[in-house]
Amino acid sequence: MISDTKETGTQTPTADFPAVDQAAAGNFLPNPMLATDSEAPAAGSDTAAAPATTQEEKKAPLKVIEEQLELFRDPNDTRFATVMIDGVNHNFEIGSKDFNEATSLMFYELTGELPSPTERTQLNEMLRFKARHHGPMLDTYNRFADNNGDIYIDLCHDGQAIHITRDGWGVVKNPPVKFIQHSHMQPLPMPEKGGDFKEILKFFNIKRDEDKILILTWILVAVMTGISRAILILHGAPGACKSSTLSLIRRTLDPSSQILTYAHKTTNEAAVYLAANAVATFDNLSNLSKDVENILCMAATGGGISKRKLYSDKDSVILQFKRSVILTSLDVPTKASDLLDRAIAIELDRVQGKRLLDDELEREYAAKLPGILGGMCDTLSQMLTLRDKVTVTDLPRMADYALWACAGAMALGYSEEDFRKAYSRAALRVQNDVLQQEGLAKILLDYLDKRGDTSDFVANVWSDLIAHAQQCGFPVDDIPKGASPLSRALKKFIPLLEVMGWKVEFSESKRKGREVSFRKITPTSITPASPEITEPAAEAVTPPVQPTSIEEAPKQDSVIGRPEDAASVTPILPPVSITPAESDGWPQPQQSVQGLANPFLPHVPAESDNDEHEADITNNAAPEGEGDPYELGD
Repeated sequence: MISDTKETGTQTPTADFPAVDQAAAGNFLPNPMLATDSEAPAAGSDTAAAPATTQEEKKAPLKVIEEQLELFRDPNDTRFATVMIDGVNHNFEIGSKDFNEATSLMFYELTGELPSPTERTQLNEMLRFKARHHGPMLDTYNRFADNNGDIYIDLCHDGQAIHITRDGWGVVKNPPVKFIQHSHMQPLPMPEKGGDFKEILKFFNIKRDEDKILILTWILVAVMTGISRAILILHGAPGACKSSTLSLIRRTLDPSSQILTYAHKTTNEAAVYLAANAVATFDNLSNLSKDVENILCMAATGGGISKRKLYSDKDSVILQFKRSVILTSLDVPTKASDLLDRAIAIELDRVQGKRLLDDELEREYAAKLPGILGGMCDTLSQMLTLRDKVTVTDLPRMADYALWACAGAMALGYSEEDFRKAYSRAALRVQNDVLQQEGLAKILLDYLDKRGDTSDFVANVWSDLIAHAQQCGFPVDDIPKGASPLSRALKKFIPLLEVMGWKVEFSESKRKGREVSFRKITPTSITPASPEITEPAAEAVTPPVQPTSIEEAPKQDSVIGRPEDAASVTPILPPVSITPAESDGWPQPQQSVQGLANPFLPHVPAESDNDEHEADITNNAAPEGEGDPYELGD
């Protein structure tokens, strides 16, 4: 790097290290980590006899930059630095494009020139080392942070975030949690107090009133980053506004420049997308590959993958995520029981009458969004308070989600029983639809309806099903090729068959094979009845009186934000008691779920038993290594 010669005191700048503004740099000792042998003065030279100001001035720019950064690492050993720009904290991965731009600007402000590639590399390597060995390990967050019992929502504007506690909520600047912002993220509007969260329902065409509680509680629990969250599946006929509904939910929680996304075909593509989005949205799906199904299950309950940074090196990067996921499709896009156990499917209805133009819908929703967001914050504050009042004990697979959703339902004015019944019926409807699409299930149900209760070896049942299919004209290819594959398929159908009124039980393995019994039971009811709403089960929460000033983040000065937004910044608000409107009623069930040990959803037993003793009386067994076509797996 060559610079114009300027006088700075008595020192002349060199080509490698330009002159430093002493007022900006101050007096810093040279950084020994950046010193090299070539920079040491020769013995007996004039430079050796002179004061050490040259060495100090050379090192000052990099030292000043280091002093202005807060270094830390996340649990995956990714190294970060917090950089304050115009009073706003930004958390960048060291060496990333945004970080290099920020440090280059700092270097330019100190020296009047940009750093050379060598200087940038030296700085990044030194900071990465210090972040790993001297910096604290801190969690990083994308849009939402569930931290020490409080909730933070990044507004992605001027360093501001919503801080929600049991006592209320407010807006803070430079929150104590480490938010990572990606280029696609868009700002949320400033929430307004006194809003009504349920106004969001006016923009949805939900087919069943009872499903309204499911979509409201899903949106609430979506911000809880510390727990597993259910996958939301929006399905319906063409013209049911599935994409529009997905877009509105995303705009309420995590607005982005890339809202509607296709289903990624590879695991790496899906993982990169999930890692960069707090709310992952996949639009217009027809089917999912097995790999994508597995990574969506991982996103719901938490997990990650490891991949090489570059094809030319052995360094790896870990993409770890636990995300809220929304899918849209004409029908439920998968039959995988493992994914369906983690999902809530809500059917949307076709629009009747005049449709709004896209720009009209955008304007109307944008006008309502600040109030909807403020009402959501009120409800979230109450949800934090009511979580300890939830009494449900029989839990589904997504246990933490169910507990928080029950608390959210109570904060909305429903009872936890209202949510339990709606959640159970929605799950059973999906299982019933899947069962009707399975060729084996159709053959088995027809066989059982004609034969009645029965108990026999699995191998004999397999033979009977083959004969029944041939006699009644069913496709024989729908039946697994052997007794062991049939046994595995039946185990996955256990909750679905209970919906249709059949109890399936297996005996212990015997020398001659395993026995399976089918017993007629009362089918599970999924038909709603009364359109009444139950009163809230929880007592009214009386919060303490809150101050009217803007909440201050720890160790930060109180900041209003943009001058033009000063009047709209939300003070801490006490939770508001929300009473469900009569028009938002949804049907109550005529009877409780019967025939199930779990009132939420019958659970598939673990594949832990051994089927090697089951007699295979045919030569049509699947070829070795081919696998079971009905093996959906975990």
